[in-house]
This record gives sequence, C-alpha cells and structure tokens, in this order.
Amino acid sequence: MRKLITLFIILLLLFLLVLTLPKEVTSTNETRKPQTKPEIIEAYVPIVIVAEIEAKEYVPPPPQSLIGLRLGPSAIAFLGACESGNDPTKNTGNSFYGNFQFSIRTWDAMQTDYVRADLAPYSVQVNAVHKLLSQADIFKHFSDCAKQMRAEGLI
Repeated sequence: MRKLITLFIILLLLFLLVLTLPKEVTSTNETRKPQTKPEIIEAYVPIVIVAEIEAKEYVPPPPQSLIGLRLGPSAIAFLGACESGNDPTKNTGNSFYGNFQFSIRTWDAMQTDYVRADLAPYSVQVNAVHKLLSQADIFKHFSDCAKQMRAEGLI
C-alpha cells in the first residue's frame, strides 16, 4: 500500500510539473512567434505519511519493591490460575510444583511439612505464597503472572 501511495504522489508531482512547462509554439509558416514567459502555477499538494504502528498493551513497570505484599483471595485465585490453571496437584516434570509452581528450593525455604508443593493441601500452598511474598518481591518469583496481575489492577 505504501508503494502505491508513493507512486501516486510521484505521478501527481510529475503532472504538476508538466502543467508548469511552457507549451511548444508551432506554426505553419516559417516565422516563429516569440515565446511568452511561461505562466507559473502554484499548487499545494497534500502529502500523507503512512506509518505502521504495532499496538501493544501497556503494562506499567513494577514499583521499586513489593516485598511484604499481601494478596487478597481474588489475587491468589488469579495467580494460581496463571501459574497452573488452579491445579494444586500440578506436576508436569518441569521442576515446578503445585498450584503456584514452586521450585523445590523455594518450597523448602517455606518450611512446610511437605516434600513438594504438589503434595501439600491448597491451604498450605496459599500460606506458603503469603510467607514467600512477605520476604520477596512478587515480580522476582512470579514475574509473568505478576505483570498480568498488575495490568488487571490486582496488585
């Protein structure tokens, strides 16, 4: 489309240029008529600039720190849905477990009585999320979901 518009503008400018050229004087007799000064025609040609813009949803940058963040029930449900589809027993073999996809190292740091998050009840996993977020920034441990939660106004 851009090439077509450019071609149209070029043709339009050439047409206007031709209009401003003096017309050739021809005569059937041998004497030439004196040429008159060509008339200058001023024309204003609007030029349209077309730009391609990729639309992206604006997600504000994370604040300096959200350590100590306490999530409400709707934010917890959103986080669980984002991380695992709200499946507390989720174990896909990717080294992340449970409703909130804890790594073994992070889960062990939460000092629950369960070996892995997918083996713990949902309430224990929620308490572990609250404990984790009291010590660490949500954007560090749940970065993609935290960005979505921020865009939804949940945090």
